[in-house]
Amino acid sequence: MVEQDISSWADHVESWIAPKPFPVIVVRYEYLVADAIAVFGRVLTFSGFDVCSERLQKAAEVSTFRRLKEQEEVGGFAENSTSGAPFFRKGTTGQWKTELPNDLVTKIERECYVPMAKLGYLI
Repeated sequence: MVEQDISSWADHVESWIAPKPFPVIVVRYEYLVADAIAVFGRVLTFSGFDVCSERLQKAAEVSTFRRLKEQEEVGGFAENSTSGAPFFRKGTTGQWKTELPNDLVTKIERECYVPMAKLGYLI
C-alpha cells in the first residue's frame, strides 16, 4: 500500500513528485492527448512489462476520450460526482486557462506555482 496525502492539488502533486524511496513515473494528460501510444509504452516499460505494439495500439484505441465519453453516456461512470454533470466533458488540454475567470486562473497559478513550474505548466 502506498500512502498519499490528499488535500490541495498542489500538495497532492508535490506528494508524488517529491523524492521517493521507490520509482515514480509522472504522466501528464497533455502528453496522453498528444501521443497516447508513446506514453502508454513508457509506462509499460517503466513498470517492467514487455511492450507488444498490437496490444498497445488496441489499448490506445479503446481508451480515447471519445470512447470513454460514449461509455459514460451509455452506462454511466462510477467516479462521477453526485451533481449529475458528466465526468468526461471535452477532453481538450489547457481549458482551465480559457474557461475559468481570470482572477481564478491567477489564484491557481499563485497557489500552485511550485508544482506547476516543476511540471512545465507555467511556460
